[in-house]
Amino acid sequence: MVKNELKKKIENLSNELNLQLKNGIRKENYSKVLSLSQELDKLIVLYTKLSVTV
Repeated sequence: MVKNELKKKIENLSNELNLQLKNGIRKENYSKVLSLSQELDKLIVLYTKLSVTV
Protein backbone atom coordinates (compact mmCIF):
# COMPACT_ATOMS: atom_id res chain seq x y z
CA MET A 1 0.00 0.00 0.00
CA VAL A 2 2.81 2.41 0.83
CA LYS A 3 4.51 1.50 -2.44
CA ASN A 4 1.34 2.33 -4.38
CA GLU A 5 1.05 5.70 -2.67
CA LEU A 6 4.71 6.45 -3.39
CA LYS A 7 4.28 5.41 -7.00
CA LYS A 8 1.28 7.73 -7.35
CA LYS A 9 3.22 10.65 -5.81
CA ILE A 10 6.16 9.93 -8.12
CA GLU A 11 3.86 9.95 -11.15
CA ASN A 12 2.23 13.21 -10.07
CA LEU A 13 5.55 14.96 -9.38
CA SER A 14 6.99 13.63 -12.61
CA ASN A 15 4.06 15.01 -14.59
CA GLU A 16 4.30 18.38 -12.86
CA LEU A 17 8.06 18.55 -13.43
CA ASN A 18 7.65 17.61 -17.09
CA LEU A 19 5.13 20.42 -17.53
CA GLN A 20 7.51 22.90 -15.92
CA LEU A 21 10.39 21.74 -18.12
CA LYS A 22 8.21 21.77 -21.23
CA ASN A 23 7.43 25.44 -20.60
CA GLY A 24 11.11 26.21 -20.11
CA ILE A 25 13.02 27.12 -16.98
CA ARG A 26 12.87 30.81 -16.17
CA LYS A 27 14.40 32.61 -13.21
CA GLU A 28 10.97 32.94 -11.61
CA ASN A 29 10.31 29.21 -11.50
CA TYR A 30 13.84 27.82 -11.20
CA SER A 31 13.52 27.17 -7.47
CA LYS A 32 10.21 25.37 -7.99
CA VAL A 33 11.72 23.14 -10.70
CA LEU A 34 14.70 22.40 -8.47
CA SER A 35 12.45 21.61 -5.52
CA LEU A 36 10.26 19.29 -7.61
CA SER A 37 13.32 17.52 -8.95
CA GLN A 38 14.81 17.01 -5.48
CA GLU A 39 11.53 15.73 -4.05
CA LEU A 40 11.14 13.38 -6.99
CA ASP A 41 14.67 12.05 -6.46
CA LYS A 42 13.95 11.37 -2.78
CA LEU A 43 10.73 9.52 -3.55
CA ILE A 44 12.37 7.43 -6.26
CA VAL A 45 15.14 6.39 -3.88
CA LEU A 46 12.60 5.49 -1.20
CA TYR A 47 10.45 3.56 -3.68
CA THR A 48 13.51 1.68 -4.94
CA LYS A 49 14.54 0.75 -1.41
CA LEU A 50 11.04 -0.54 -0.67
CA SER A 51 10.98 -2.51 -3.91
CA VAL A 52 14.30 -4.18 -3.17
CA THR A 53 13.49 -5.07 0.44
CA VAL A 54 9.94 -6.33 -0.12
